[in-house]
Amino acid sequence: MTSSVMYFVVAYLLIALISLVHEKAYKLSFLLASVVSAILLARVLLYFEPSLSSYFTVLSAVVWFCIGVCSLNIKQGRKLAFLFSLSLASMLLLMWARDALTFLVGWEVMTIASYLSIPDERPAYAFLAFGELSALLITAGFAVGVATTGSFVMESWAYSAYWWLVFLLCALGFAVKMEIWPFHIWAPPAYSSAPSSFSALMASCLTLMGVYGILRLLSIATPPEWVAVLMLVLGAVTAVYGALHAATSERTKELPAYSTIENDGVILVLLGAYVVAATHSKVLAAFAITAALFYVFFHSTSKALLLLATGDSNRFSPRFSTIVSLAGCIAAFSLAAIPPMPGFAAEWMALETLFQSFDLHTPIKLLVVLTGALVALAAGISAISMSKMAVYVFTGEGGEEGRGSENTDYALKVGLITLSSAVVFAGVVPQEILSYVTQPVFEVSGVKESFLGGLLMIPKGMLIISGKGFGCISPTVLAVFIAAISLAVFAVFRFTIRGVRFEEPWNGGEGSENYTPEAYSMILRLTLKSFYRTRELICGVIWCDFVETFYVRTTKLFSKLCDSFRVALMNGSVGLYVLYMLVAVLALLIYALL
Repeated sequence: MTSSVMYFVVAYLLIALISLVHEKAYKLSFLLASVVSAILLARVLLYFEPSLSSYFTVLSAVVWFCIGVCSLNIKQGRKLAFLFSLSLASMLLLMWARDALTFLVGWEVMTIASYLSIPDERPAYAFLAFGELSALLITAGFAVGVATTGSFVMESWAYSAYWWLVFLLCALGFAVKMEIWPFHIWAPPAYSSAPSSFSALMASCLTLMGVYGILRLLSIATPPEWVAVLMLVLGAVTAVYGALHAATSERTKELPAYSTIENDGVILVLLGAYVVAATHSKVLAAFAITAALFYVFFHSTSKALLLLATGDSNRFSPRFSTIVSLAGCIAAFSLAAIPPMPGFAAEWMALETLFQSFDLHTPIKLLVVLTGALVALAAGISAISMSKMAVYVFTGEGGEEGRGSENTDYALKVGLITLSSAVVFAGVVPQEILSYVTQPVFEVSGVKESFLGGLLMIPKGMLIISGKGFGCISPTVLAVFIAAISLAVFAVFRFTIRGVRFEEPWNGGEGSENYTPEAYSMILRLTLKSFYRTRELICGVIWCDFVETFYVRTTKLFSKLCDSFRVALMNGSVGLYVLYMLVAVLALLIYALL
């Protein structure tokens, strides 16, 4: 770790302590955290060579700055300000760690800080349980690497005879943090319960650390192809599963949680596709990593923006100010992959990667193409969930929850406008981001390939080329085209049509339409009854996440077995306790004689 990065880690820790000085010092703490994040962003961009760590630091710093600004007037700010700065310090520490111990310290502190931010007991303990499972798997993988090489330096594990085991254990640990199926059930309740600032931090940066961990492993050495099969299958199942549950979710913070599950599944599929292509097509492997890194940028910025705009409301149809509604719609359009938002380019790059795999000379290529079809299915379903967010949350009329009316605080407006600008920038000129990731892609794949070019009237550098003779797209030209068409249509309707009268739709005499969010997604619940476990009752319809049901039933069964064992072991019988002592003495005698 460079000394300058360590200075920033110490700065975040000192800011965390400042929040404990006084009851109202949390505002200063959030403000200082935002300022330090902005300085960190400038420092890395101006003075650091592009690398995997610097790319994730730049992306994280953008999100950290906006979350910190939006959190200046948050409730219970003292505790959350401390945990926020502590989380930033731990994430920065693990992103620049070069040895196993430093990485594990950062990972564990990040988990505990996020756990303490969740006020409700059950979601908090579920988050902690899966967080510790993640840490346990990563620690086991690191232990194998250290035991087989005698070194705590992660790069030296490439020479381990059991590298496949190191990668498998660590990747499973990172997958738990990425909310990969079937380890995803902690995310929806945790997002719903946590304050909006920490929900945004979890969705964008916490899961981002799992992606960084897998990419860090891939930069050390490539695992066997059978590991890629596991990554592809789990990723594809996760993407479709998350998209289906997001489409039918009826809580505004639960829906982004399932959307995050879907996005992380797509990222895992891209990383699995890289492993397959690494030994068959270096250029395709490089494009897979490029697509994954851009997908990470799109997901993190868009999801943080969506959750910050949603606020702490957990019901559909709250009232929002104009700026908050606009920011929420930008995030929803991006996550629905509507051009010219970055989600469109990210989904296009992902599908190009997966469908190009058909040219690889390996039997696994059929699996890669199949996962491409499932990713396309998930992308289509995600449009349902994001259109629900846009219509029923950010453009609807309803209750008095949410971010209030036009009196939205100035700090929130600054944070949302900044993050919205980052999202729009990534959608209109993604080539700037792709140019920056060239070196991180080389660090992982060993290929320094530029996927930017020009064609006909498109200037050089404005065209994203997925592969030789395969496909290309220019989001910048597309954005200009959409803007021109939109302006032309607006001008026609504005200056040529006269005397238009607007009337409320007739709804049997009611004051507003009755098409509710539940009705919007009811067709999915009824047509996929076996998946949602849908049951129609006299007073309504109920459904569930069957994986969560499995965990709950397993927990109850285990609890009953433990109670039965406890009663049988300690039943109050003096004779049984004497028997225990005799058995213990006999065991000690046998051990001594041997």
